[in-house]
Amino acid sequence: MREPTLCKYRLFFRQFQDFAAMYGLPCITDLDIDWARRFRVSWKNKNISALKKLEAFHAFFRFVHESGWISTNPASHLKPPRITEPPTAPFTREEVASILNACDIYPDKANALRWRALVESGGLEFARVGFQRLIEDCRAVCFGNSCT
Repeated sequence: MREPTLCKYRLFFRQFQDFAAMYGLPCITDLDIDWARRFRVSWKNKNISALKKLEAFHAFFRFVHESGWISTNPASHLKPPRITEPPTAPFTREEVASILNACDIYPDKANALRWRALVESGGLEFARVGFQRLIEDCRAVCFGNSCT
């Protein structure tokens, strides 16, 4: 596994240990479906983050169950969370102009040309998140919000 994946598993396991210590679950065999649901309710994660954490939870208990450490897998009965994403609206003309201005002042000229090409090719909606980062980077370089 790659280091970012291992880091996420370590974080998840630390949170699981903290939960078990807080509620007095001394052994993994004490965890049943009700405790698994309580653990899941304690998460602050939403949407994709909650889904990824649930996948880690499933993977961990699948390993524990297949290793014979517990007789049933309490995580297998947990359903994935409902993912609610805000609707994305098309960019306004002003937003497109702002993005093009940000491309002109972006310090990394090679990436600025790539962004401009993507904007002009009509790939705006695909790269919405990337453009927000581009604009924020440009604002940071210009020491304020007046540049875009």
